[in-house]
Amino acid sequence: MLKGEKIVLRPLKESDWSKTISWRNDLMIKKLAMMHPFPITEMVEKQWYEKMLASTDPGVVYFTITDNEDQPVGFISLTRISYTHRNCYLGIVIGEPEARGRGYGYEAVTLISDYAFNKLNLRKITVEVVEINKSALALYEKLGFIEEGRMKKQFYSDGAFLDVFIMSLSGTEG
Repeated sequence: MLKGEKIVLRPLKESDWSKTISWRNDLMIKKLAMMHPFPITEMVEKQWYEKMLASTDPGVVYFTITDNEDQPVGFISLTRISYTHRNCYLGIVIGEPEARGRGYGYEAVTLISDYAFNKLNLRKITVEVVEINKSALALYEKLGFIEEGRMKKQFYSDGAFLDVFIMSLSGTEG
């Protein structure tokens, strides 16, 4: 468990699926987080949770983002963790609309970055951000992520192909 001032990053709980299914079916979240456009059923969400809760894969770390009353407001992950190359990919969703714009994303990325660099001994975190997700781009820039590149017309949504920015944050040895 990683505790901040406003939020806690805690391991997934099976009961979290009842919140996350609505986020993963929200069309705006799907677009901004570059998720597939297909509906997620209760069975699929429950199966994903069962798989993640039973997983011993060291290349994936998921946390539920909660407020200080342990109410889920989002989720955050480190995936494609390479202990050889000491890097990973970041994913985050603030799913609860009233939780957006309150600094939860900033604090969650700060907490998980510290975890990645100081607990997992990684040196670089990479994130991919679709061009229309202006708040995420601004957040990552504020946190010190730098643009490493852009994939032109990489993500399809609402009849348009959109660019995707590749950004990274390096630890002290980065």
